[in-house]
Formats: sequence, C-alpha cells, structure tokens
Amino acid sequence: MTTSNVVFIPAIAAACMILLGAPFAFKLIPRNPVFGFKTTWTLADDEIWFAANARVGRDFVVLGSLLGVHALLLWRRVYAWRFGTPPLVLVILLCLAVVLLRGFGLARRIAREKDLPREEPRKHRGG
Repeated sequence: MTTSNVVFIPAIAAACMILLGAPFAFKLIPRNPVFGFKTTWTLADDEIWFAANARVGRDFVVLGSLLGVHALLLWRRVYAWRFGTPPLVLVILLCLAVVLLRGFGLARRIAREKDLPREEPRKHRGG
C-alpha cells in the first residue's frame, strides 16, 4: 500500500465531514426529508431536528478535524500508519457510528421529554 492512499483517504473523509457537518452545526438546514439526520422524531419536530442535527454536525466537524490532523501528520511524515487501508476505514466507520448514536440518543431523549409518540410522523408540509 502506498503512503498516498493512507494520506488521501483520511484527507478526503475529513473534508467531506467538515463540509457536510458545518451547516448543521450552525443550524442552517431546516427540517426536510432529503438532507440531514432523519429519524421519526427529527422529522416530526423542529426543536428535535435542530438539536439532533446540530450535535451530529458538531461531531462531524470535530471528527473531520481530527482526521485532517491525522492526514497532515502522515503527509508531513511525523508518524507512520502501518496498518493499511482496511483498519483505517474501519476506524472511520466506527467513529461515524458513535456520532450517529449520539444524535439518535439526543433525539430520543428530547422526544421522550416532549412525550412524542413513536409512530410515523405527520407529513412535513413545505411552505
């Protein structure tokens, strides 16, 4: 495996995570059925949508920043990643799973506090 693959993968993943997470971290994306962290609860309530998506967005930005630092250190040869691409991809996927579980947990907690039902949400009507 070449060094460029080990640097390229986290660099691209970092850029994607930061670019996708930043609008949600700043609560710029309104509730919609296409783009965002979607659960029954987030699609049913704006407060839950913004809270859960802001958490996932901030976590994406943090994870993307850490991956960016990792890629920069590899590129500058401060240290070497000797485990190959599959373990790197697995680490990234595990971190993404943790991010999504944190967002789901927050959405569930707020939904319980608001006493929202677990059934399918009503259809969102565009303005």
